[in-house]
Amino acid sequence: MREHLFVIGIPGTKRLMYLDAAVSREPRVCVHHWSWLDVIRGGVNWAELRQHSRCWLRLESPGKDWAVEQALLQRGAEGSLEPCFESWTTDEVGSMTAQPGLIVAQAQWWLGWRKVLQEIRDALATRAPHVICSSPPEEVAILFHKHACQERLEAAGVACPAASSVITGGYEEIREMMERPAGAWRRLFLKPCHGSSASGVVALEVSPHRGIQARTTVEMQDAPSGGVKLFNRRQLQRYTDPAEVKRLCDHVTRHRAYVQQWVPKAGWQGLRMDLRVVVIAGGARHVVPRLSEAPMTNLQLGGRRGDAAQLREHMGEEAWQRLLATAEGAAAAFPASLHVSLDIAPTSGFRRFLVLEANAFGDFLPDLLWEGRETYDWELEAMLTQVSTSGA
Repeated sequence: MREHLFVIGIPGTKRLMYLDAAVSREPRVCVHHWSWLDVIRGGVNWAELRQHSRCWLRLESPGKDWAVEQALLQRGAEGSLEPCFESWTTDEVGSMTAQPGLIVAQAQWWLGWRKVLQEIRDALATRAPHVICSSPPEEVAILFHKHACQERLEAAGVACPAASSVITGGYEEIREMMERPAGAWRRLFLKPCHGSSASGVVALEVSPHRGIQARTTVEMQDAPSGGVKLFNRRQLQRYTDPAEVKRLCDHVTRHRAYVQQWVPKAGWQGLRMDLRVVVIAGGARHVVPRLSEAPMTNLQLGGRRGDAAQLREHMGEEAWQRLLATAEGAAAAFPASLHVSLDIAPTSGFRRFLVLEANAFGDFLPDLLWEGRETYDWELEAMLTQVSTSGA
């Protein structure tokens, strides 16, 4: 009997193309597609799930589509948002056109995203109790709130860099932390809670000789109607004028952000390094070393993908196994998710591994194989194994 997999995603994206290719290699699975836009607008028939005695629901990333962004922002505008955060009215959102790289009102976006996830959860609970969700909406909502995610990881005993609470006092609050006598916060990352792919992240450091400097993906542009628009750029920007650094931080924190201590990372091949590790059904599979001269190692910002087998030999088997155990321990904080992706920083000499972030949709690693198979192949296998062992 073929298992039925319903996927909510963005039609035509590479993610769905690679997922469909994985399904084509697995004759035991039949895939059905729903679009995020239809789900957000209430245009899907959840009763379709009842046509099958058992089925799976997979949530894919809602990114890379302006119509979906608009719909989520409009849903977020229906709720109440703290006045210290950026917000746009439904009319303002409706009149906007797609602007490449624009950082939308992220706290408002997340509010809309959380509402949609709750509606999916309610639909599954009341109309489709026989559906197995590979990324449960309640866990996805936390994974899209970096500060809440770090709190959950720390509560589970996972080692993370030290972090602040959500910043509500803008640049002045950040500078107060950086000027503390202990000096632990002289270098830090300002992170929007709801960003992805380093969007909006600011690497801040202060020294007696050079003063303050910020390196970031953010480019600031004055808006015709007043205020400032933030754009995410692939080329890192560098700000050294204290007034511009203040302006940058004040506007980034309006999207809901927190600071995370800048931990010196282990070097390899003359570059800084962190690691993306995908955990599937509790087991660490694909490991991606990400190498860069810049503070951010993201591949879309010019970071280089290292060879995991070479790194394993370089760090030694004992350290490698600790890396995998760290990833698996962090993923266990989200026990209902079939797959979780972790960003992990090794410290000097690979003595410690600190979890920087956990991601709901960080498993899209095209053409990267582990034991000859891509992430989607392993996730389908884990889905089928869960069905067979549960007797569902």
